[in-house]
Amino acid sequence: MDSSDASPIPSPSPVIAAWCFEARKLLKLNQAQTARSIPQDDMQLRVAKWAQARDAAFTSGQQALETARLQFTELQSAFRSGGGLNGVEIAEQGLPAILMKLLMPLETSLDQLTSALNDDKTGLQSIQSMVTAAREELKDDSLLMLLETNPYKVAFSVRSDLTRALGLIVDVCSNRQELQSS
Repeated sequence: MDSSDASPIPSPSPVIAAWCFEARKLLKLNQAQTARSIPQDDMQLRVAKWAQARDAAFTSGQQALETARLQFTELQSAFRSGGGLNGVEIAEQGLPAILMKLLMPLETSLDQLTSALNDDKTGLQSIQSMVTAAREELKDDSLLMLLETNPYKVAFSVRSDLTRALGLIVDVCSNRQELQSS
């Protein structure tokens, strides 16, 4: 088709021109709002995923605490019944002290995590520091290694259970701080 054959586009009436102008403005505004709402939707999804991770960390932490208490109780029974006077002393004094020392960081971090969730970066950093230090202590604790190979063959997975639970808490704190920065 030849360009000379094309009929010119007629000018719209002033009313139609004004309507088209307003419609274009509304379309652009709607597109801009849609573009802004995508990050909000993304943020809500990220917060929901973070909440799931937090719940998993709490569950893992509670399970690690329960398992540790159960395994220490089994070890205490074994030491009491088969370890003579030294075994009784270990069961009555040594194991409870070790248990308290091991579980304190996890119990404290689980308690503090719930109160540190509302834009409290310093609280999260404090929890993260405490938990990271506890994980480092667990890594090379010779007493725990000894208990893992106890002569009574009592299953003892406390070190790995606590390390895993504490790791999840560190991740949750880091992810929450990233969300607060966004």
